[in-house]
Amino acid sequence: MGKERKEFFKSLSKELTYKPYDTVTIGKYIIGKNRPVFIIAEAGGNHRGNINNAFKLINKAKEAKADAIKFQHLTHNKIAADNIVYDTWNGKPVGALSNFFKSAELPYEWTPKLIAYARKKGIMFLSTPFDKEAVNILNKSKVDAFKIGSYELTDDILLSCIAKTKKPIILSTGMADMEEIAHAIKTIQQAGNKHTFIQQHEQQQLLYWNIVGFWGRRNRIQCESGCVVHNKNPDEYFRL
Repeated sequence: MGKERKEFFKSLSKELTYKPYDTVTIGKYIIGKNRPVFIIAEAGGNHRGNINNAFKLINKAKEAKADAIKFQHLTHNKIAADNIVYDTWNGKPVGALSNFFKSAELPYEWTPKLIAYARKKGIMFLSTPFDKEAVNILNKSKVDAFKIGSYELTDDILLSCIAKTKKPIILSTGMADMEEIAHAIKTIQQAGNKHTFIQQHEQQQLLYWNIVGFWGRRNRIQCESGCVVHNKNPDEYFRL
């Protein structure tokens, strides 16, 4: 793949590969070089379909001094097929994959309530949309930025839809290779959005190698970058 990789990067726009920007502004925060760390608490689907749990997650994120909390806007039958999964989760059969995601659904009518509650608590509300309807709802709700999951880096239609909102984008890269990341950024920029921030995932057992990969991606893609820490001692991430 050496020759193909070189040809791929040659085809990218000069702006993407040779004109890095040092900061991205999200709401009242300026994120990037020589700026304070911007901390996002991951709520995901841990509300389990109960809005009171979502409120509690916002409270906990604020208590932990996070700058933002991020949920996920998804619909179970849009994000997954009805294929039967012959496996168990927490001792129970998974069954249809689409049904497995039901408890992670965030009813879209919660959106204004959660945003209002987060603002009342003084913490930014963010979410990852998985379809165009979710993008439109979040955009109408005036979120400060969009987060894109790494599984969606090859969904050009979704990328373009989010990019056209002109909102800053946090682009997860944990499940993507360099070509996919570069292609996603190119797609976003071609849709008229120049405010992309790449995010590198880490797993504790691969901590060192992910940091090496993190800096390699940052330097090659030339976007401001951040990291996701899943272990119980995030300080370890910054001591290396």
